[in-house]
Amino acid sequence: WVWCLLENYGGNPGMDGRALEAVKRIQYAYENAQHMKGLGFISEATYDNPLIYDLVFDMAWVTVEELQATTPAQFLSDWTDNWVTARYGKESENAIKAWDILLDTVYSGSSSPSQVILSTNPSLNSYGSRYSFSKLEEALELLYKDYDELSGSECYRYDLTEVMRQIVSNYATELCGDLQSAYTAADIEAFKAKKEE
Repeated sequence: WVWCLLENYGGNPGMDGRALEAVKRIQYAYENAQHMKGLGFISEATYDNPLIYDLVFDMAWVTVEELQATTPAQFLSDWTDNWVTARYGKESENAIKAWDILLDTVYSGSSSPSQVILSTNPSLNSYGSRYSFSKLEEALELLYKDYDELSGSECYRYDLTEVMRQIVSNYATELCGDLQSAYTAADIEAFKAKKEE
């Protein structure tokens, strides 16, 4: 059998994923499953979150002994540092720090803010978050610091755009929550003010 990950359900374009959980589950499968022949994806969309796809497929070449020689968190940290350098074509401490933040925010789990709220059905649902939206802005600032050195990399430009897109989506999510609060409180003036933002 093949261990598979359903990374994107419904083709949602948000930055999202459980990177550390994938490492832990793949290690568990390597150690405990009989007759496992490989790793795969059963996603409904694939043109997003390259970190997750690259991580899982790179783990096809990692031995159980390599995984047992470190912790899942350290394995992921080391792998991500090497991945960022390979992805952008040169080493960047700022980019590595930015990806550390991304691992702790958007790639630490799955929740509704990762979905691009601008492309969902209109509603006054309230959306929570498992991370501080300002941390994503910090990651963007770090990524942008080395723009002149890294902008020749298509992958860098893609990642920069994806982080910016997620920040805009997060702002819309926050604004939707403010609208929902004003609606629930029957505060028509606050609702009018927020809907104009």
